[in-house]
Amino acid sequence: MAQPNWKKIAKEYITTDIAMRPLAAKYNISFPTLRDRAKREEWSAKRADYRLNVGTEAAKKPVTCDVTKPKKKDVTEAKLIFEGATLAIEWIVRRLESDQIEDWREVEGLVRALNGTKAITKIRMALEEQEQRARIANLEQQTAKAAREPVEITFAGTEDAAR
Repeated sequence: MAQPNWKKIAKEYITTDIAMRPLAAKYNISFPTLRDRAKREEWSAKRADYRLNVGTEAAKKPVTCDVTKPKKKDVTEAKLIFEGATLAIEWIVRRLESDQIEDWREVEGLVRALNGTKAITKIRMALEEQEQRARIANLEQQTAKAAREPVEITFAGTEDAAR
């Protein structure tokens, strides 16, 4: 019988959301064997690091979006990212609160991943601030335009009152 390709299996575990039992079944490996190997090679910590790095790299990418007239695609993508970050935070907190953590290195990885969501939160705050500034600039522009237009003031009944 051929040996399992452990590098491929480890990579799949680290870079995807697949759980260990389905991964063991997929590659026809006993769960205890896979679990022991994963523990020995610290797959959980590597998975947490990978997720943190992916989130950090995504946060470093410049956000290009015209806030005054956002495209539907940009709004949808941003909404998905922010919802994903919220779900990730909720999942991490549930995982930290659970009694299923076998290795404290996983806790360290989860905490690092939780810290990684800060970058997404900062992006969201920056976008909201940019949107507010655009709204303020628009209001200032409208006010300035209205101030330049001549205003006609008429007093009703002035001639009658003088008589």
